Amino acid sequence: MSHLINRLRRPSITRRLLIGAGLPLIGLLIAIGTMGYNSARFEIDEVYDAQLVTAANFLRYYSTDMHAPQHTGIEPDVPNLTPGSRLGLAEYTRWRRFRVWRGGHLILASENGLTTDAPLPPGYHNIRDASGTWRFFTLNVPETQEVIEAGENIKARQELINSIFWGLILPMTLALPLIALVIWRGIVWGLKDLRGFAASVRERSAENLTPIDTQAAPSELQTLA
Repeated sequence: MSHLINRLRRPSITRRLLIGAGLPLIGLLIAIGTMGYNSARFEIDEVYDAQLVTAANFLRYYSTDMHAPQHTGIEPDVPNLTPGSRLGLAEYTRWRRFRVWRGGHLILASENGLTTDAPLPPGYHNIRDASGTWRFFTLNVPETQEVIEAGENIKARQELINSIFWGLILPMTLALPLIALVIWRGIVWGLKDLRGFAASVRERSAENLTPIDTQAAPSELQTLA
């Protein structure tokens, strides 16, 4: 054990080259992963925010003829729904919320909508409650005194971002040992002549003063030889 520790303490060209090539490679993978994550997050946020705007505009036209307060959602006795459709709608409503106000009165809301007594201010808002953090877009229409709120659970975005991130990083991580092996083999091959030169010096006795054969020695060692 002590022999191994002493050997590791000795300077090693191979070890230094491995570290010199490996650390930048790991740093490059981290940089690629970070840039990929940030890029995916930015693009997904833009797309999902645009969907909130589209949803708010759709709700505006959908609720044009509504006057009495209504709640919409999936009830167990809704007719003409196949089990697959019911499951898909349940999954959709789990991630989304909406409310429509007219003249300060709530006229349409999802079953899982916000419980506040007043509409949200115009624009984008992040609101946290017991079910997580929600991203809302509020559309204010002064001409009709309408306020439309369309919201989405941030977790839906995060799951997609994480999926893209791991889809990018996992293959590179799995390939890292193979890349390290290729680098190590390249270093060993590159130092082959140096090892041979070192072995020929090590095998010479102290009394042997004949010239060292420099034919196979690397050009960097010609002066030393």
